[in-house]
Amino acid sequence: MKEFLHILAAENRKNWFKKSSIIMLVIFLAAYLAISVIFLAADDETSDEIMSRMSGYPMYFAFYTQDKYSDLCDINRIASQKHDVEIARQRVGNLDEDNSLIEKYNTRSEYNVEKRALAVMQYEIDNGIESSDMTKAAIFSQLSLSVFSKIAVVGTIIVAAAAISSNTAAALARPAKRGKLLTCKFISVLLYGLFMYVLGLIFTFLLGGLLFGFDGFDYVFVEALGTETAFAASAIPFTLIKAALSFSQVILFISIVFLTYCLFNSPVLAAGMPLLLYFASGFIAQITALLDIYSSKYLIFFNLDLSSFLSVGPSSHPQLTIGVSAIVMAVHFVVFMALSYILYIKRNLTASGSFGGSSAAAAENEAAQTQSAI
Repeated sequence: MKEFLHILAAENRKNWFKKSSIIMLVIFLAAYLAISVIFLAADDETSDEIMSRMSGYPMYFAFYTQDKYSDLCDINRIASQKHDVEIARQRVGNLDEDNSLIEKYNTRSEYNVEKRALAVMQYEIDNGIESSDMTKAAIFSQLSLSVFSKIAVVGTIIVAAAAISSNTAAALARPAKRGKLLTCKFISVLLYGLFMYVLGLIFTFLLGGLLFGFDGFDYVFVEALGTETAFAASAIPFTLIKAALSFSQVILFISIVFLTYCLFNSPVLAAGMPLLLYFASGFIAQITALLDIYSSKYLIFFNLDLSSFLSVGPSSHPQLTIGVSAIVMAVHFVVFMALSYILYIKRNLTASGSFGGSSAAAAENEAAQTQSAI
């Protein structure tokens, strides 16, 4: 255990003070400085427009009130206004009782959106929650979560690529310890990603309160959890829950980075391929979903972020639930990390940390440097 903690401390010092780590933190701080300046300088109308476009929540509300969508279901125009869940249920129907009802909708995703909206409405009525406009602080919390989660994921991918490809001296002299070294690298990168999330949450609540008033965090979110259930939480706990679910993508992408490097022995590919997957997964998922293949829901493109399920809006795959997605993510993670450990332990490492042959002299020299660093 003592040796493990020494290696972990050395990896933390090495990773956290790399140029890439510092640059991502600077970008993170610059983003929030820019957000602060924009909202301080903007008038109320401009501020509302910015948050509406960036947070996505008012866009969902606008989606419900589109004329073409109202022709298919009157839940937004009739049931929501009258707060009558029975009217909504008559329009939405029950897919379990009559599969033909789905023909009213353009896609199964649209049907699921209506079912989620119905679940939210039922929850509000059962618990006496009055529908109200979102406060600016509440909208800002979701905007900020979207911003810092993206920066944190990108930063973690870059740091993970640098960590896995960095000097692996502690494993050179005694290959049996490579598994322990890889574990330390994983934990070190994970701590960096966690730090970014914690920092983002601090800025979210601090800036949101200072800019728009801390009382705005009293707003209660009522969100769907699947197509049949809903839950309620005020802005702060809801944002914390959503951030915790969003952090799942950080864990998964670290495993993808590690496996990519172990397969291709390239730090550029180790960072580039996961970044491509992160930014292109939404588009790929949309195209794949059009094929309406049941088994496609198990593909990684649809299972990168559990926080996407906490919304009335359409999920990444119409047949996915948060439970199934969590299991799929866990399976992918275990497989990716298992393959990474196998490749990392069995293949030779050079003194620079890359795969290939290495001389005994280089190994001894590198091991001596690591021991002195520890």
